[in-house]
Amino acid sequence: MRKINAGRNWLIHRVPAGHFGQAARLARPVQYLLLALLAGAAAVLELL
Repeated sequence: MRKINAGRNWLIHRVPAGHFGQAARLARPVQYLLLALLAGAAAVLELL
């Protein structure tokens, strides 16, 4: 998890904030959605 975070932070700092701000604002909720989906899938797999 830490490696993913480091890579994401590196990406965020590499890209100019100006034109990337909008995409970052959109990407954050999408990221949480994906994390929730992954957690849900893991929970379902454990139940099987």
